[in-house]
Amino acid sequence: MFITLFWFGVIFRKRQAPSGLMFPWLSAVRLSALWSDTKLHVAAIRRMRLPPYDDHAPLASAIHGLGLLLVTAMAASGTIYYFINSGNPDAGGLVGVVMFIHLNLANLVWAYLIGHAGLALVHHFSNNLRLAEMWSLRRD
Repeated sequence: MFITLFWFGVIFRKRQAPSGLMFPWLSAVRLSALWSDTKLHVAAIRRMRLPPYDDHAPLASAIHGLGLLLVTAMAASGTIYYFINSGNPDAGGLVGVVMFIHLNLANLVWAYLIGHAGLALVHHFSNNLRLAEMWSLRRD
């Protein structure tokens, strides 16, 4: 349910990064922008700096899109497991495969969330972007 609400937010919310930035994989122009932004971030990190904040930066938007796809895949695998579950999470066959996929996706989601929160704190403490701005519900 939460992932569905989040997808509605992506589709209808104007403050959100455009979907083309979040999913640049099929556009040569957007992939080029992503590559340029990645090089900018790597150069800044080598200087022990953060690049200037951009609300619609290609790298941050693409990572946001990957997280959204990851959580969606986890929700889908959990839903499939719910409907085919025989009551034994250690069952073999299709149930075991779906649970294996779901558990591995869950580990990736945890890594994504920890990394996401960690980078939010880095931005906050470097005075690049305050947490209050990141979590603001105000319309811009």
